[in-house]
Amino acid sequence: MSKILIAAAGPRYDNYVRAVRRQGADSVLSLSAAGLASFDGLLLPGGYDVNPVLYGEKNTASRHIDDFLDLSQLALLDHFVRAKKPVLGICRGHQVINVYFGGTLIQHMAGVNLHQHPDKDLLHPVTTSTNFRLYDLYKGKTLTVNSNHHQAIGRIGKDLIPVQRSPDGCIEAMIHRSLPLLSVQWHPERMPLKYSPQGEYRATLADGSLIFRDFIGACSHQ
Repeated sequence: MSKILIAAAGPRYDNYVRAVRRQGADSVLSLSAAGLASFDGLLLPGGYDVNPVLYGEKNTASRHIDDFLDLSQLALLDHFVRAKKPVLGICRGHQVINVYFGGTLIQHMAGVNLHQHPDKDLLHPVTTSTNFRLYDLYKGKTLTVNSNHHQAIGRIGKDLIPVQRSPDGCIEAMIHRSLPLLSVQWHPERMPLKYSPQGEYRATLADGSLIFRDFIGACSHQ
């Protein structure tokens, strides 16, 4: 059974634990660097904003900065990158990965109303690039995903390849040129959503379990 380190702590991350366990893997919530060799993959979950000092900017719109979390997640990511083990980044995790590889973040998006609502996830379409595994995973180019973020990828980090974008150009998914790494700006652990969207969304709503199945599959080959 694959063992996944989820780089977080506390009950608010239980939805990630459940998503991993549904795919037949074990998971541990931790920010500790102890015993890393026993883990087959790393999941960097959603959360609050990364400190802009880590990508060379002043704080103009970043919220709820947690330096301990930032440094802990970056250190764990460094270990798994060096070990060439699978990494999955989700929302904040997507952004942490970009910062790790030398990229920057947009601290507050101009079109934030498409991506964030104070009370619920928003839904919007994304276009997936062909000839990449994310396209093959969903067997199509257009999907509808959920969204709850006010920041986005700015300058893209070294060797990262954007493979999915929203209509306003926001980078919704990236892979690494050579490492077993995938990051998404949306929240597959909450997809499909608890309600049934109407009209165009019903036919194209992304099944988030496919992201976790692909990740756990990669981890099982370690």
